[in-house]
Amino acid sequence: MTFFGRIANDLCQEPFFKDFKYRKRKYSFIQRFEGGWRSVDFRHITEGRLCSIYPSFNVRFDIAEKWFEKFNFRTLSDQRDSSTVGFEGVMLGYPSAFDIPTDGLDYDEQYAYLRDVVIKCATYTFNTYKSIQDVYFNIILPEVNGDKTMFSSGSDWLFERLIISKIIDPEHFSSVKDAYIKQAAWMVSRNEPNMARYYYRMDEIISYLESLDLDKMMQSNGKKVILRNPEK
Repeated sequence: MTFFGRIANDLCQEPFFKDFKYRKRKYSFIQRFEGGWRSVDFRHITEGRLCSIYPSFNVRFDIAEKWFEKFNFRTLSDQRDSSTVGFEGVMLGYPSAFDIPTDGLDYDEQYAYLRDVVIKCATYTFNTYKSIQDVYFNIILPEVNGDKTMFSSGSDWLFERLIISKIIDPEHFSSVKDAYIKQAAWMVSRNEPNMARYYYRMDEIISYLESLDLDKMMQSNGKKVILRNPEK
């Protein structure tokens, strides 16, 4: 067993992960729900006597991702592993990296610290983003209103935000769309390669999005899309 395998085995025994499935190939704990999944991923590097672990905390809503597959240049398997919302520890006020000696010295203490931070970050992420409505109010509106900085790289995130906006607040979709297209133009002007792949097809992509039967999509394959956080 690898050193990280020992850590993974210990995490599997934690009550927090009892409803998660551990995917050894991806080093990921995943819990599926209707229309998506939530996960804790453990990227790690073992060099010499040190195992460096970089957890991330992710939630995927299929409806935000699948409609864009016909345009996406990434492989389908990569797309299906993509999340709608994702955080690293530093984004939540905690460390993003944990260096644990592989000689086992102070293992219990080191493991307990990793476990506690992971559970705190995962709990925040999963409780805050239970629905696409949460994405709209916690991320999209603050970005559009200038209270939160939009990403300056990548591309998929922009199209995810557009369809969520169209579903949750269609009356204001036009202003949201304008704000994100303006950001896309700024990114392309600075030679952002991922956005450049889509920017000159933006009219086609937006037209396709606006033609979608969103009500039908939300009930597709018998999966009910979680529109709103039931606790709000």
